[in-house]
Amino acid sequence: MVLNLTNNSNMLNFYRTKSSFCSEKLKEFIETKEVITFKDKLFKILEEDPLFHRTTETASLDEVRRLALLRGMRIIDSGILQDPTLKSHPLVVSGLIVALVQYDPSVMFKSTFSVGFFGRSIKGLGTSDHSSMLADALTGKITGCFALTEISHGSDAKNMRTTATFDKNSQEFVLHTEDFEAAKCWVGNMGQMATHATVFAQLVTPDGQCHGLHPFIAPLRNPTTHKPYPGVVIGDMGEKIGLNGIDNGYCMFNQYRIPKTYLLSRIGTVTEDGEYVSPIQNPRRRFGAALGTLIGGRIGVCNMAVAYLTNAITIAVRYSAARRQFGPGEGPELSIIEYQLQQWRLFPHLAALFAFKAFTRAVNTRQFHISQALEDPAEMLSKADELLEMHA
Repeated sequence: MVLNLTNNSNMLNFYRTKSSFCSEKLKEFIETKEVITFKDKLFKILEEDPLFHRTTETASLDEVRRLALLRGMRIIDSGILQDPTLKSHPLVVSGLIVALVQYDPSVMFKSTFSVGFFGRSIKGLGTSDHSSMLADALTGKITGCFALTEISHGSDAKNMRTTATFDKNSQEFVLHTEDFEAAKCWVGNMGQMATHATVFAQLVTPDGQCHGLHPFIAPLRNPTTHKPYPGVVIGDMGEKIGLNGIDNGYCMFNQYRIPKTYLLSRIGTVTEDGEYVSPIQNPRRRFGAALGTLIGGRIGVCNMAVAYLTNAITIAVRYSAARRQFGPGEGPELSIIEYQLQQWRLFPHLAALFAFKAFTRAVNTRQFHISQALEDPAEMLSKADELLEMHA
């Protein structure tokens, strides 16, 4: 059979017609109808709004950050994040993250994590006493970030060195960074934008006893002047090799005082006399409950990996089908996807993508149901061990 190979763009259609299965049915099997419908809505927003159209110029760091913020806010204003399937279907949130990362991971962070992650930390770790603060976070009245990682500690969260010592005379917590190794770092949204942070620090009572890592809301900047408050040192970590739409930063506290009520007290609190009280007696389980809100970030990394690999392998396979090089005798040139070496390089990654999609589907479903525990204090406490396992 002689093939018409005069137009490279026809090669994609040629290979698609040779498929032994229906690609639409495969897509539905992997994605589900709900996710496909949601993604179609999202992609329509991106396609129709000129703000999301690409330019051919290389933008400055400030312009990259400006566009990421504007685009993230446009996603929020579009109402797509209020779609009911995000709360009813375990895989739609994953579909949202993957689709936005495929477009621009910085926009994904600005539209979801920057608002949602900070707000969820208040909702999941706070109590009804923090409802007004939660409302301010969700409406954008205050801009938040999530400060856990330190210069010297990342995954080993229980050994973080930032301290929050309770002063019973003033009914305040005193946040302090002993040295630069204890500085909070790589905090997304902190470099330029955040007015507040969820800060994880070792809670110390007046008797000198440390009760482990606890979350606090710390005001960082004056919302009007946007200047750091006295006692807070903030730095911008500048340009990176990726995610430059996100203003990662670091901060240090110098005997910085915050009200007692700024402790997110669902897993433990301190009485006016300085006595520590917690509904979870086991420190390990208490630690697991404290880190429960981080599960979404962990699963988000898996979704980002799926998005990156999907983009990369799709481009590589399509290019290999359209790109022609050499051929048998005087015959037409062959697409390079016909060469065994090219298949050897590409197909294992393609297979890995399908395997990784299956894995992320499983952990997204599990995380969806576990995250509901954060809505109910009693349920969250009963799942402390599972929260710790998911975080690890």
